[in-house]
Amino acid sequence: MKIRITVIEDNGADVFLLEHALEEAGLSFEIQHFDDGAKARDSIRAPHGNTPDLFLLDLNLPRVDGIELLRLIRQQPSFDGIPVIVWSSSQSPTDRASLSGFKAVRFIVKPAGLDAFLEIGGIIREVLAG
Repeated sequence: MKIRITVIEDNGADVFLLEHALEEAGLSFEIQHFDDGAKARDSIRAPHGNTPDLFLLDLNLPRVDGIELLRLIRQQPSFDGIPVIVWSSSQSPTDRASLSGFKAVRFIVKPAGLDAFLEIGGIIREVLAG
């Protein structure tokens, strides 16, 4: 069975690397990708019935930021209990602190190296295993 992952990320290269990391981790997956916060916000507000198994959310997005999207995800009853992993190129403690209260299961600083990036697939597998 394929896992459904909603990826909200404006950098196409990061999405490409994520897919590679998921394949390396041996996961069978489908990705629903939004490249800006406004498109993701509209989908979150009106879910289409294909509830994801996981959200992977960037903090720094065009038009609507990741914190606002995380708040909307947590307000939507149909997404109750779905894990959210936040990833960002920011290592700012302020960014991490802004997530408190929103129940993100992990905060990942996007790695610069390919080997470290590929480890994200294993992290996602662990989160989905519970």
